[in-house]
Amino acid sequence: MDEYVVRQKRSRKMVSLVLVLIMLALSGLSVWQGMERVLAVLVVLGVIGGMVFGFRLIFLVKGLIKPKELLFLNDKGITNSSSASCPNFIGWDEIEKILVTDAAGRKMVSIQPIDVNKMLERLSPFKAQAIKGNIYLGLAPIQITLKTADKTIEDVFYQMLVRLEAYQGRK
Repeated sequence: MDEYVVRQKRSRKMVSLVLVLIMLALSGLSVWQGMERVLAVLVVLGVIGGMVFGFRLIFLVKGLIKPKELLFLNDKGITNSSSASCPNFIGWDEIEKILVTDAAGRKMVSIQPIDVNKMLERLSPFKAQAIKGNIYLGLAPIQITLKTADKTIEDVFYQMLVRLEAYQGRK
């Protein structure tokens, strides 16, 4: 089966780009006003703001040129980089079921692993705690939000389901 890639929407980046440009302009204004009025505090704040938002601008432009891959599906499993709290790779052999759920007013793809404890053993402490937190809240251990994705949650869910069923049919 072919690979399926979900990337970050560029429209979200454009909104962030406008906001970063505004903040850079305000930082420059702060430096200019600080130098004109001889206020070191304004100059320091403007320089710090310029550095912070300058770095953010670099990453935004990079993201506009080559959007980040949030999700990558192939015949081995799901490679997920949409969230820092989800496992990076989930094999089809580890998945019991996939659902679309509604949590906190947002639709998410929920993944129920066959053996949660086995999965927790291979994860970093931070990711393991996030999964335990989902379980504590009564959610599926793995929640994938795709609010910045270039594909709909229903389309991604369908693609996951097709691949999971194909894997289960090969077993």
